[in-house]
Amino acid sequence: MNLVKAKNPIEAWEKILENFLIKKPDWFCEGVGYNLTDSLFTYDLMVEIADAKFDPDFDFGKMFGYTMTKWTGLITNYLDLDVLDQAKLMIRKLEENKTVNRNYHIGFHFADNHGSGKGCLVGGIFSRKIGVENPEITVILRSSEIVTRLPIDILLFCRMGQYIYGHDNFSLKLVIKAAWANDTTILLYQNRKDIKEFLKENCSDEVRRKKIRKSLKKLMTSDEAGYKTYGNSFRAFKVLRRDLGYKQKSMLASALEIGDWDGIPLPEVCPSILKRNMIKKTYLKFTEKYGLKLKLEESGEKKRKKLISFSSSEEDDMEDGELTPEADE
Repeated sequence: MNLVKAKNPIEAWEKILENFLIKKPDWFCEGVGYNLTDSLFTYDLMVEIADAKFDPDFDFGKMFGYTMTKWTGLITNYLDLDVLDQAKLMIRKLEENKTVNRNYHIGFHFADNHGSGKGCLVGGIFSRKIGVENPEITVILRSSEIVTRLPIDILLFCRMGQYIYGHDNFSLKLVIKAAWANDTTILLYQNRKDIKEFLKENCSDEVRRKKIRKSLKKLMTSDEAGYKTYGNSFRAFKVLRRDLGYKQKSMLASALEIGDWDGIPLPEVCPSILKRNMIKKTYLKFTEKYGLKLKLEESGEKKRKKLISFSSSEEDDMEDGELTPEADE
């Protein structure tokens, strides 16, 4: 198993991408990974991130050409917000236990609300370990494109933790069964570091250095016809070829949130961020128009009813459980 340890999410992403960029021998030897035409693949990648605070100034727009549609698409496809709310209530209840033996391991699955997703995000576990100061989130990924997709997925995991715990003092572990990168898409790292200089200082594989330099030269001197039919490659072309008039709007990580609906009267079943935001907008417009100040209150009994039951009432909070969307029950 390939292991990457990092202090924060961006450091973890840089380490993974740079290992692909130099074609680290241990990651791509027989039985561990392979090279297929212009893409590198590696298996069983474990990533340990000590502090899940994502750099708020990381610009997904200027870096990758992403727009807000990418972020809302991730949330609407992979998150059932009703289940996330139930997890939040349960885990915050467990977090109130200040005893030395406080611990739990609550499993969850990612949704596939679009019905046509590739299932790249599988599921994971919210954990509290005895003797460990901060909670931990473990996420299992079936497959991950490490250049553009992995960073925004990691941000999603960070935001899930913030939604659940109400803070970002937790660690993050990723288990990626198959990780891959295309030799054209990886050139987007040029927005982060000078690739030629990086390879010169860090890559001893002359064949690899020449291949990446050739790929970069081709992208910077060709017209769009050679890239337009290839999704991620064309994305790299548009982002890097500023000389052709392509412009990317800024989309900072600080602007990408799951949402806040505290105090907004939602239906009992409302898993969609789009529906929740529509209700919130209408509600706030109505109360502002008529000068109303309505305070919503929920009884403790009602809150308890929203919890998913993982064990019988006789069992204590130490038992493990698994979160699944209501549709699976």
